[in-house]
Amino acid sequence: VQKEYPSHEIFYKSRFSIDENLRGSIPIKSACYHRIEIKGKNTEALLKLQSSSFKRGARKAVQEGVKIEKVFSKNDIKEFYELYTTLRLEKFNLIPQPFIFFENIYELFLKENRGFILKASFDNIAIGVIIVLEFNDGWYYKFGASHKDYLEKRPNNLLFQEVIKLASEAGSKFIDLGMSGSGENYEGLRRFKKAMGGKKYPLTLVKHPALNPENRQMKDKQILNNLTSLIVTQKPSLNKISSMSEFLYPFFA
Repeated sequence: VQKEYPSHEIFYKSRFSIDENLRGSIPIKSACYHRIEIKGKNTEALLKLQSSSFKRGARKAVQEGVKIEKVFSKNDIKEFYELYTTLRLEKFNLIPQPFIFFENIYELFLKENRGFILKASFDNIAIGVIIVLEFNDGWYYKFGASHKDYLEKRPNNLLFQEVIKLASEAGSKFIDLGMSGSGENYEGLRRFKKAMGGKKYPLTLVKHPALNPENRQMKDKQILNNLTSLIVTQKPSLNKISSMSEFLYPFFA
């Protein structure tokens, strides 16, 4: 990659911890990921790994009337995108990926029966949606979003409990719950993944310096960050934000 793009820095994630020798690369951020190991079709054993508070949350969702369904349609992708966009804009002050990004996930994975959408509904309103992809022997939780006005009904507890049951019944060997940052803002997320039975592993974001660095690269990156911040403050419509993202996202690569 360096030979092809000598003026670019290279970023990658490593399973090494931040204090290990990374062969000349520079560790710039520590994180972690959680994974639920599944040994045989033993759902009861997996449920025992969950904390009592996590199980109480799942029971509360059932008592509140939250319904879970496994869905596959493009319309369900759109429903997810609406929740996801709101989350990205309001909580993280970031623009989402363009809608076509998720349409491609639908075509390459969901349509080919290599993943699914799990939706939590209350009074026919989608209050939580997650996307799970299947690859080889594992399931990967890739994206999720919840309606902020219904979090007290604990839809996420019920959603992930259902994913665990489905993975066990399907004979999957593990569920990858994805990356979590190491900062205080991610403490709740890390605690939630641990509560559902996830085992934590170190993850480090690593930078490899450019062979022939160009000062303009840093300037362009700052312009891009300022532009995305400006877009967020304007609170554009769903269609507009998707169009802007489709134009801007290639520059993040």
